[in-house]
Amino acid sequence: MRARIVYGPAGKKTYYLGDKEVTEAEFAASGRKHKIADLLGTAGPGGTATSGWPMRSEAMAVHPSQIEQARRRNKRLGVGNVDYDTRTGQAIIPDAATRKRLMRAEGFFCKHSFC
Repeated sequence: MRARIVYGPAGKKTYYLGDKEVTEAEFAASGRKHKIADLLGTAGPGGTATSGWPMRSEAMAVHPSQIEQARRRNKRLGVGNVDYDTRTGQAIIPDAATRKRLMRAEGFFCKHSFC
């Protein structure tokens, strides 16, 4: 049976079990988790960071033999906190501002509106 909560204006909640509207007490008695804190509390350790950072970039990767040279160049250009995966050479970028600086240093541009 599908359980859902519809959030309306002014924080009003409407509870549904299947297609039938029920009270909060009936919804709670069904054993369904209905608080975000409860849902977040059930997650185990690990998982993917919801923010997406640090980001791994294959496009801005270097050959593993060039990692030290890339680190020196990044430091000289003011992008010193970028790290590289020693096995694949992928750039490990800690945040959006660093990504923007690294893209400028590499001569890259982003075609997406959110860059």
